[in-house]
Amino acid sequence: MKKFAAFFAAILICASVFGCAKGPSDDEAAAIVADLVEKSLELNVIYFGEGMPAEADGDEDYVGYYSRVTDDAPYKTEDELREATLNVFTEKYSSVLFTTFLTGISDPDSGGVVYARYVENEDRLTKKTDYEPLVTSIRTYDLENITITRSTPDEIKATLTSFVNGVKDKENVVEVTVRLEERKNEETGEKLGSVWRLDSPTY
Repeated sequence: MKKFAAFFAAILICASVFGCAKGPSDDEAAAIVADLVEKSLELNVIYFGEGMPAEADGDEDYVGYYSRVTDDAPYKTEDELREATLNVFTEKYSSVLFTTFLTGISDPDSGGVVYARYVENEDRLTKKTDYEPLVTSIRTYDLENITITRSTPDEIKATLTSFVNGVKDKENVVEVTVRLEERKNEETGEKLGSVWRLDSPTY
């Protein structure tokens, strides 16, 4: 009788707190992960790798040591780049990218400064000409074989085999986290719905 009571209580807790809701199936979760990881690869190059293509150095119209991104750059304004980033990563992870690469970082204690990699000028992004890429290799993933290690209504964890410059990495198994987060209009507060977004790096 005690065991039955404990089991019944557990069911009530599950129903009231978690709703006993299940996360996506493994196939559904793998599809979500594969889509976001694939989209993240372009952003990895833009932020951490060689960056977007920019015009030649030395033009007097450029701002400081920044050159305008070319017409064939995938994103030409800061708003476009921010939107593309938020379509792949969570707001929390995106904010780190925005602060580091679009705003810049200054340390008032040491006086050290990390300049933004991209600055918008006259409605066009410019790229710092002497910015050293943080990552010089290109990491890709086996998106056909994804192992789902956790799937809940608001979180997916998965492991993937990765390749660096086409060669299987020594530490080739990478774990990624995807979270379901609610988006809303920043001006009106209107709820825009929930979306799955990457909450971990893939570079």
